[in-house]
Amino acid sequence: MWAARGRRNADAARSEGGEGKAFNSLFGEILDWMLAPLLFLWPISIIVTHNVANSIANQPYDQALAVNVKAIARLVTLENGRPRVNFPEPARLILRADEDDTVYYQVRGFKGELLAGDKEIPNATPPDTVVPDLVQFRDETIADEEVRVAYQILQPIASQPSRLVLVQVAETRNKRSTLASRVVTGVLLPQFAIIPIAVILVWMGLSRGIAPLNRLQSLIRRRRPSDLSPIEVGGVPEEVRPLIIAFNEMMARLEENLQAQQRFIADAAHQMRTPLTGLRMQTDLALMESDPAQIHRSLQQISQSAERA
Repeated sequence: MWAARGRRNADAARSEGGEGKAFNSLFGEILDWMLAPLLFLWPISIIVTHNVANSIANQPYDQALAVNVKAIARLVTLENGRPRVNFPEPARLILRADEDDTVYYQVRGFKGELLAGDKEIPNATPPDTVVPDLVQFRDETIADEEVRVAYQILQPIASQPSRLVLVQVAETRNKRSTLASRVVTGVLLPQFAIIPIAVILVWMGLSRGIAPLNRLQSLIRRRRPSDLSPIEVGGVPEEVRPLIIAFNEMMARLEENLQAQQRFIADAAHQMRTPLTGLRMQTDLALMESDPAQIHRSLQQISQSAERA
């Protein structure tokens, strides 16, 4: 749109004698510099929105995973100094009842042996310090599918800190991806309407902003060629005022030059009037003579006067 306006201005300039010189459009330049950052930041906002949506989608499902991990951790008991898990079948069915995502669970003993659940969940790296009731999260891949893992490390025997029990629950990311997509769609769909409206509003604002320049152009075009009076700067925008002041100063210098030329022409005319008057008188006298010798002398005088003139 603004590029087309710039081409029209360039064509108009060439039609006025520009001989192929392309003139930049002030309107197009301002519009480009205003809209280019907007169009540049839009993809960045999409990326940021997607990351925020993923974070928002993780929060409620992470809390649900943490609740499941803590529920399974409460089922871990010690029998003869060895960890055991009493996980009844109904509870396992409830845990795996999710229709949208595949849910895995796992309990590993002191030596990393599988006490209950699914062996597909990768083992977690034990921390240097075990924090009671702390549920941590990480991302893994099971069967070429991304999963979110919540895990808790238990220390059943306080006197033996090296004997740890790992409880993990993992689920695929289908529900999270669906929720994130809904958030992104809800945020981005209004932008498809907002950005064209913003472009139109910017275009209208710039058109209104440069309207004083168009009025100034019309005022200058309506002037007579002999009108060198200064342009009134009272209603001129602040940014254009220095240009108008410089234009008025140039017009004042031009008027001084024209006045000097007019005085020179008047003086030259006055200086030319005297010898021309003398030439005319000598010509009239020569016409009145009948003696050839006198006529010859008169012509010599006319020739000398013309040369001096």
